[in-house]
Amino acid sequence: WALADYHGDRMHHLSARFIKVVYPGETLVTDIWSDGPMVLYQVRVKERNTVVVVGTAQLASMEQV
Repeated sequence: WALADYHGDRMHHLSARFIKVVYPGETLVTDIWSDGPMVLYQVRVKERNTVVVVGTAQLASMEQV
């Protein structure tokens, strides 16, 4: 993750909720928002402009790694 300065060990917590079906061949787009150590994201199907996954991630500080 670029938000974790490419340090995978900074990932403290990750959650995801699948809320819609994705069909083969559809293009997925991930939108990411950062609020300090909390990261919010959603994945949407480009062709339908439909959100299919929502989630959060909690990043640890470099001192906690």
